[in-house]
Amino acid sequence: MFSAVQLLFALLLPLANAAIGPVGDLPITNVEIAPDGVSRPAVVAGGSFPGLLIQGNKGDRFQLNVQDQLTDSRMLKSTSIHWHGLLQRGSAWADGPVGVTQCPIALGNSFLYDFAATDQAGTFWYHSHYSTQYCDGLRGPFVVYDPEDPHLSSYGVDDESTVITLADWYHTPALAGPSLPQPDTTLINGIGRWGSDPTADLAVINVAAGNRYRLRYSFILEANQTVGNYWIRALPNIQSIRGQRFENGVNSAILRYDTAPDAEPTTSELSNPTVLNEADVRPLVITPAVGVHELGAADIKSTLNMTIPALAAGGPHPMHSHGHTFQVIRSAGSNQLNWDNPISRDVVSSGTSGSVVIRFTTDNPGPWILHCHIDWHFELGLAVVFAESIDDIATSHPPPAWDSLCDPFDALAPSEH
Repeated sequence: MFSAVQLLFALLLPLANAAIGPVGDLPITNVEIAPDGVSRPAVVAGGSFPGLLIQGNKGDRFQLNVQDQLTDSRMLKSTSIHWHGLLQRGSAWADGPVGVTQCPIALGNSFLYDFAATDQAGTFWYHSHYSTQYCDGLRGPFVVYDPEDPHLSSYGVDDESTVITLADWYHTPALAGPSLPQPDTTLINGIGRWGSDPTADLAVINVAAGNRYRLRYSFILEANQTVGNYWIRALPNIQSIRGQRFENGVNSAILRYDTAPDAEPTTSELSNPTVLNEADVRPLVITPAVGVHELGAADIKSTLNMTIPALAAGGPHPMHSHGHTFQVIRSAGSNQLNWDNPISRDVVSSGTSGSVVIRFTTDNPGPWILHCHIDWHFELGLAVVFAESIDDIATSHPPPAWDSLCDPFDALAPSEH
């Protein structure tokens, strides 16, 4: 989904390739940035956009101290962080969504998010979960490496330089714009072109002939083509921005071999005969669907009807679940039910008609939100909260600092939120 920002990397100069973790400070500040040549104020993590790469290994305990240093009244001054894709087993209080698991962190305050990546590895991201603040820039990559990855022998390079981000970008701060804005630019690795200006920088992914790279999100690239420059293209699901696809380098970046000239590719767009179809995707380890393999046979059955006329033009909706991955039994636009080996995800497209079927096991006590990850739709109410194992939630013990978040925020004037 275009507005869900699913692929993550790139830090503004001079902090390129900087990283922290699993323990570190994450100051949240205001800066003026121009990732597509148009300057605007932004909210950033660690002084860069996208934010500092957070990294660690499978099983690590992450202790990330988020420090609110926001002062620009054109944007929200309080904050919170959601660690997207991390399941927060035993630490639901650290999940981040304001109004569900915490009060916002007020200006001048900090909060230590303390959680473990017990059984998880892979490519994740983090972002503000306070209103539409992440659309103003507060988002960054989060990678949990697996030293025992069974595919380690298939690639040679997997580091800060191989994490790639995609992001939609808006020239107007969220508080000042319309409730359902259209993005101005597609950014790849934090850089993009706006309009017809052919001189703005494009992101460059550098490779050396003969090497294999694990590019996150997440595939292996073998650099076995003729040395040269190649287009990397990312077309948003609105099909075009200002009527353009890839003209003048919009929606594009460059893959450059290390001995190739410092030049842009000259190739034209080709048709792509192989389009990713979620219904055809299978996990590497065969995993049958949980429960009885027939519709309506789950222990708890919920039908979520999305019939909201105000959002109709914004579909399909990327629905994201906190606290769980789920198995996709039926994908959007498909009549195929896959009980034998369904893919597990934490985001699924709702499609534009018909129904999507997902299943998961309730094995993680907490208040977990399921919501559209187009933040403008989330802000308008496209969300639901599942209260899972309420008795166990009541006996959990967040740190004392968690209880101290609400009073400073409640004391703020609305203009200081």
